[in-house]
Amino acid sequence: MNRWISIITIFISCATCLLAQDRDPLKEYEEFRKKATKEYNDFRDNANADYAKFMREAWKEFGAEPPIPVPPSPDCVRIND
Repeated sequence: MNRWISIITIFISCATCLLAQDRDPLKEYEEFRKKATKEYNDFRDNANADYAKFMREAWKEFGAEPPIPVPPSPDCVRIND
């Protein structure tokens, strides 16, 4: 009798474990992929925003001036004059 109780207990335990595995690996992967993609996009957006801010500030510091025109040289031949 003890043997049958042991066998039934083991059988029920195994059946319970098999029923507990109702998770879908594809669904888990899709959730992981969406989370990873969102984290990457957030990181990339923040990095691009920081870089754009840095470049705006760097050009303000640089203080670019208009170009100085090249003086005409006497050896220069102009076709469209």
